[in-house]
Amino acid sequence: MVIVSKSLDSSSSTRPPFPWYGWIGISVLIFGGLGIVADIVIVKRLLTPILWSGYIPFADGILKRLHGWSYLGRLRHNLPVILIISVVYWMVFEGYNQHMQGWRYLGLPSGGPIRTAAFVWSFATIVPALLITNEIFLGFAADATERRLLPGRHPAVFLLFFLGLALLVTPLITPQRIAVYLFAFVFTGFILVFDPLNWVHGKRSLLAELRAGNFSLALALTATGFWCGLLWEAWNHWATTKWIYVFPSHGCPNLFEMPLVGYLGYPFFAAEVFALWEFLTSAKRAVHHPPF
Repeated sequence: MVIVSKSLDSSSSTRPPFPWYGWIGISVLIFGGLGIVADIVIVKRLLTPILWSGYIPFADGILKRLHGWSYLGRLRHNLPVILIISVVYWMVFEGYNQHMQGWRYLGLPSGGPIRTAAFVWSFATIVPALLITNEIFLGFAADATERRLLPGRHPAVFLLFFLGLALLVTPLITPQRIAVYLFAFVFTGFILVFDPLNWVHGKRSLLAELRAGNFSLALALTATGFWCGLLWEAWNHWATTKWIYVFPSHGCPNLFEMPLVGYLGYPFFAAEVFALWEFLTSAKRAVHHPPF
C-alpha cells in the first residue's frame, strides 16, 4: 500500500469562534439535565434522543472551534442520508438481538406510532454522534494528515473480508444459548467486511493505517467508543424509557446498566460505524471499480 500524505495546516494562531448551533446543542443538553433534576416525565421518557440531539451540534461546534471545520457543514446535503443509514444500521443489530437476546427495553410508549417515532429518533443519532466525535479525537493526533490511500491488494485483505462474513453468519445459525456469547463476532465481523473493501478502494481504512504503522485512527476510534459508550450508558441510566442488558455477565460489576466487560465492545462499534460510512461514501465508485 502506498500513502500519499499532505500535512494539515494547523499553524494558524486564530481559531473560529464557537458556532451558534453549538450553543443550541448546549441549551438542549441543559434542558435535558434540568428535566432529570425536575423529574419531568416526558423529558425522562425521551431523555436519550433529547440529549444526543443536543450532543451532536455541541460536538460539531467543538470540532469547528478546535480543528477549524464542521462535519455537519461539510455533509449538510447528505445529513438526511446519514440519519436514515443510522436508523437502518441499528435495526440490523436489533435483528441480531431478536435471536441473541442481549438486551431488552423497559418503559416503552404504549402507542405504536409514538413508539416507532421514539425509536427512529433515538437510532438516528447514533452514526452522526460517533463520526463527529471520532473527528474531534483524530484532530488531536500529532501526525494528523489528509491521506489519499492507494488501493491495497494483499491477499490477506480478501481473507479478512470472508472471515468477517463468517463471523456475521455464525451467531444467526447458532442456538440462542450459545449465540448470546457471540456479540463480539457481530461487532468484529462488520469491521472485517467493510474495512477491507475501503482499503482496496483507497478510502480511509483502519487496517491500512495500522499496516502503515499509523495508530492515530485506531486510538481515536477507541477513545470515541469509550466516550460515547459512557454517555449512552449514563444517559440511559437516568431515563425511564431505557434498555437493560440480559446477556450473562457472570457476576461482572455494572457501571450504570452495562456490565464493565460490555464497554469493551464500544470501540469496536465505533470502528465498524466508521468503516461503514467510508464504504458507503465510496459505493458509487465501487460500482465502476469492483474490488474483486
